[in-house]
Parts: sequence; structure tokens; C-alpha cells
Amino acid sequence: MPQSEPVAILLVNAIAEEIKLTTLNFRRFFPNCRIGAVYTMEKALQWGPRASW
Repeated sequence: MPQSEPVAILLVNAIAEEIKLTTLNFRRFFPNCRIGAVYTMEKALQWGPRASW
């Protein structure tokens, strides 16, 4: 069976603890996922074009 690309997720939240908890939950369902985290909308707009989220 062909291997699909890992899921890539960009989390945007000003609260670090929420990013941590969300990351842990995503990793339960998508163990090989790639997660980026930023804390402001401005950073999200900068990071957005860097990958296929």
C-alpha cells in the first residue's frame, strides 16, 4: 500500500498550554503528524505559505 504524506497542522493560539494539549491530542490520532505552533495571527500569516498545512 502506498504511504501517504504525514498530516501537517499549524496551530495558532496565544495560550501555550492549549497548544500543548491540542498537540498531544492530535498526536493520538495522527502519530506521525507534523505540527507547527505560533502564538499570533501575524506569525500565522508568515508561516502559512511555508508548507502545505
